[in-house]
Amino acid sequence: MTFLVLNMALCAQNTLIDTVQVTFYLDMQHEIVSSDGVYVKGNWDEWTGSYELLKAEGSEVFSMALQVPAEQRIEYK
Repeated sequence: MTFLVLNMALCAQNTLIDTVQVTFYLDMQHEIVSSDGVYVKGNWDEWTGSYELLKAEGSEVFSMALQVPAEQRIEYK
């Protein structure tokens, strides 16, 4: 089974935060990866786009970071 881990990086304390960086990590070491790549979709753009996760060299971990409004609840698949 594969799990998608969500990592949120927040800005310094006592600072008004408009956006946060959300980083998606997906470990595919036990999966067969399509030659089309690995993608994530979400409500941050009304589900209109697909964003490719990039593979780190020498690893089977794919990742992608994006900025979203700080108070937006995100959904993804």
